[in-house]
Amino acid sequence: MHHIMTSIFALMTILAAPLTNIGDIAVCPVSERVDGNNFVFSGNRPRFSGMGSSRVEEKLNGIMHERFKIVLSHTKAAAAELPTDDRSKQYKAEGVFDYEVKRNSDGVVSLLLSETVYDGKAETTQLKTGFSFFTGTGETIKLPRLFLNSEEGMTQINDEISRQIDSRGLGSALVCANPAVKANQPFYLTETSLSLIIPAMTWFGGNMGIVEFTIPLSKLRENLILNPF
Repeated sequence: MHHIMTSIFALMTILAAPLTNIGDIAVCPVSERVDGNNFVFSGNRPRFSGMGSSRVEEKLNGIMHERFKIVLSHTKAAAAELPTDDRSKQYKAEGVFDYEVKRNSDGVVSLLLSETVYDGKAETTQLKTGFSFFTGTGETIKLPRLFLNSEEGMTQINDEISRQIDSRGLGSALVCANPAVKANQPFYLTETSLSLIIPAMTWFGGNMGIVEFTIPLSKLRENLILNPF
């Protein structure tokens, strides 16, 4: 992995970019960069505006800032493990945090958050997760909350994923018996689909990396609280 940027001075810059996503609310990227002696960190975090409650906006923006700081702490932790001898200048840990707005309509905002940390020597860790909330209340959404009948909805999801594992020939790559989506499974929503994120080294071997399963909302429509189109 090539170096993202280099500097021998500790530096933090914060830049608010123009709005890039306007739907039910506005989502503005806030870019930050931190340079240390043996690490470099950069990324974008979302800032929400246009909601009915400033208190709710402040809470959600605080959550995103905390996620951002967690990735920065992971980068600093990787840097702390680097050699400190005369050859240490050859090594630099690197971290990146970013997001994509996947849905911003019909009262729901859904983001895909990504984290990449390079340990400065050989290993790169990549993580993906989702973050979704109702724009009217600011309530964050867990999978069961998407359904009128949560038990039935989770059964539908697991049945569909089992079918996709078979159709995609992924059964031989499983490293756990009877994998099942739980209430805290990371996911994100688009206008027409639900994507489930399976972190690396959970259901599948490390060579598979992060695996995603996408289910059309139309397949879940009878029990779904969202408009599937």
